[in-house]
Amino acid sequence: MVRSCRKIAAVRFGTIIAQLLAATEPSRVRSLALFGAMSEPVPAQRDNMRARAATAREQGMFDIAEALSTAALSASSRESNPLAVAY
Repeated sequence: MVRSCRKIAAVRFGTIIAQLLAATEPSRVRSLALFGAMSEPVPAQRDNMRARAATAREQGMFDIAEALSTAALSASSRESNPLAVAY
């Protein structure tokens, strides 16, 4: 079976997956472009990511998006720029 090489571009959390692909299947990856690259998360971060993924699968993304926007934006930004939280 012939496998083609790919040029991979990834952002933030996707960079972890892209790095894993390049490390485990180097013949399939021609080049990597990583934006906001992240290193492998420490165990506590990994556990939080798994818990968030389980929540997303079971309940959808709304509660996660709400918590992230609340943590990332000030109340003033949320009130004065509704497009910043329009999801």
